[in-house]
Amino acid sequence: MKQFYSTGLRLLSWTALCAGVITSSCKKDDSNNGGGGGEPTPPPVTLNDQIEYNGGDLIDIKSAVYAVDEENANLFTFYLSPTEGIKTVKEMEAADDYLKVMVEEPAGTVDTKNQLFSIDYEDISVSKTSMVGYANVNLSVNLLEQTSHLVLYVDVKTESGKTLLARYNNTCTLYKLPTLNNQYGIDDQATKIGSVVEYVDFAAGTTTYYVYEKEGVTAPSEETPAGLTIRLASDFDPKQIVNGRLVADSKLEIDFSTDDMQKVSVQSGTFQSAPGMAGMLTLQKDRTDISKLNVKLDIKGADQRLRANYNYGSISAGYKSSDHLKVSVTDDAVMDGDLTELFNYFQGGVHQFAFGIPATDPEEPKEGVAALTTGRYAVQINVAEANLGKTFDLATNKDQLGLFVYDYETYKTYDASKMDVTGTVRVIDAGSNNYYLSVDAVFQDGPTVKAEWFGSVTAENSAFAEILTPVEPFRPKIQVCRPDGSTIIDWTIANVQVRHEPNYSIGGGEKTSAYFFYFVKEGVSSVDSPILTPFLAVNDDNLLCDIANMKDKADLKWQFKFTYQSGEKLLYAGEYGHPAPYTARTPDESSLSIQKDGTQWKITFQMKDWGVLQYGSPNPTGTNNTLVIQWEGPLTKYSGYKTNDLEDSFYGN
Repeated sequence: MKQFYSTGLRLLSWTALCAGVITSSCKKDDSNNGGGGGEPTPPPVTLNDQIEYNGGDLIDIKSAVYAVDEENANLFTFYLSPTEGIKTVKEMEAADDYLKVMVEEPAGTVDTKNQLFSIDYEDISVSKTSMVGYANVNLSVNLLEQTSHLVLYVDVKTESGKTLLARYNNTCTLYKLPTLNNQYGIDDQATKIGSVVEYVDFAAGTTTYYVYEKEGVTAPSEETPAGLTIRLASDFDPKQIVNGRLVADSKLEIDFSTDDMQKVSVQSGTFQSAPGMAGMLTLQKDRTDISKLNVKLDIKGADQRLRANYNYGSISAGYKSSDHLKVSVTDDAVMDGDLTELFNYFQGGVHQFAFGIPATDPEEPKEGVAALTTGRYAVQINVAEANLGKTFDLATNKDQLGLFVYDYETYKTYDASKMDVTGTVRVIDAGSNNYYLSVDAVFQDGPTVKAEWFGSVTAENSAFAEILTPVEPFRPKIQVCRPDGSTIIDWTIANVQVRHEPNYSIGGGEKTSAYFFYFVKEGVSSVDSPILTPFLAVNDDNLLCDIANMKDKADLKWQFKFTYQSGEKLLYAGEYGHPAPYTARTPDESSLSIQKDGTQWKITFQMKDWGVLQYGSPNPTGTNNTLVIQWEGPLTKYSGYKTNDLEDSFYGN
């Protein structure tokens, strides 16, 4: 159906129908007319704002509406109906009882052979191009637009004798679609636009604009259905739709008759776009402000027309998110639950984000980001402000961000920069302190992390590493853990015995004066077997030390021996140290701290079993297991059979 609008002031003179009477003759019996028995010819029918169809009862015209074609301002269509109170074309179509007349320039008698026209009523339908079957067609239409007064005359007779007569001399209301101003509606409806939400669903690959009459709506919900929905495939225009959102100064112009309707859909109430419909949709962002949107929509269905106009109004942005976190190292070491808060620290152009699932009833409650340390795991992401919105492939781009997983049961920190990691990380600034974050990462020999969040962030005022890095409460122990953090052995140290030998050959090499520390586990009486009692020898000059990397300490002469086996290989070599001409080696990562305060000693030795450990081979090898030995307390006099020249006073007795 064509759509129409007003053309402004138009004064059309008219001259026809001065008599104001239309006459018609009914069928008669000519042989008996006026004679003995024939019925007399009825008087002519006088029509006064009425329709007569095929000689039937006169039908009063109680509503008259006209519209002007949008594409041809000279083309007028008139609707005349016996139903009272109709004011729109849509209401006329709903009543479905109208006479419809279409003409160009309604200024008098219509030349039906040469002028564009049409007349439709019941089963009569005649036009300039479909005159076959009609014996007589007379039409006169005069419209005085200034006063909306219409004078119309119709006289149609088919070759079969069916007739249509109509005469109207009265007011005719102009039907015109309302001009929309920050409104949307079907046909002549006009609903105020109170809120617009730009909503991205990465899983579905869609960007949806939800339009609401209600003000203050910031996210779609079942409780508040949208009045108008515009959905695009997020890959509709990858240059202008980035991270699911139209970028600043972008402009999409969509022609429903030619564009891929599998990637565009529009819905409002009973209106649903479909292939074959005609219309245009324009979506345009402000040049500098991504939160300002311009919408122009006009789409025509079979019997409905949906329009919208939103003039660079404010919008909210949102991302569909599970708000969920799952961290797993083994089947028994899993944290799986909903996220309720995302913490943010911003300094020097770099964002730090942290999230986790705090314990519901911790023994020691903590506030802010520190509350994450009461759970099993916490995750930290560091990303530069300039890199927000990028998707990082951890296999190739992990150097451009930081990714850390903190384990508060094994007290281990997994640092992506030091491990092989695959997967992706993405952080998007959605404005108004809202961020979208997704992590899908797999650490080789470490945790798997899947996380997603959208919402506001809680600002913190200090860097996260010092707060979140796990620190194990001190406990005297001998512990060996697998690369995934699971424990192979965890022995409690009962005492540490020490001896001194002035002329000892480390690893069969040069001799040195050294102290020997024997870490005796509970239940062991013999100290001289390295199967159950590991020992550590350190040259005199490094008795008291704090060495972060033993491999870099040139004057350090040391030896460690531990040969326990339990069916699973704890350490690649039974002996480590430096210098090492035969069997001992220094792992790539090893540290040693020996501190003394009066009679109290604190000893921590840690190493990762990896490096050039095989004699005669330059290639690194090892189990990648981590050994930790730590002790705090007094030292005990050596009880074994080897040389010891220490006086009792050394032990503080």
